[in-house]
Amino acid sequence: MDYVIKRSHFLGKPVGIVLQNENGPCPLLAIVNILILEGKVILHEDYAHITTNDLLQRISDYICQHNADNKDSNFAHNLQDYLSLIPKLTKGLDVNVRFRNIHDFEYTTDVVFFDILGYNLTHGWLIDPIHQNYE
Repeated sequence: MDYVIKRSHFLGKPVGIVLQNENGPCPLLAIVNILILEGKVILHEDYAHITTNDLLQRISDYICQHNADNKDSNFAHNLQDYLSLIPKLTKGLDVNVRFRNIHDFEYTTDVVFFDILGYNLTHGWLIDPIHQNYE
């Protein structure tokens, strides 16, 4: 699948933003666009379109390069687990919110994906405080 790249400026610098086509995939586009805005992934200015596989490869490359100096054996094993999750970005992630605060999520392996990238996952759903019986 191809995605259109829109040229724009962010903090005074030219960037390419990957646009969503019909119905998704939201996690893939959100993560790649964050990496682009932070200057961690660069889309050549001649690109007008980009494929799903190219986006997935750029995210994988970033994760591997960003964590290349980590010699922890547990991390090396976890890195393989993280990389195996990358294809799920094209379909959706299993992310279950809890309603105690905006950073409260049920643990799933998919949520860990945001940890390796160093992004805090946040949601906007909170329970009405008058409902004190919620656990």
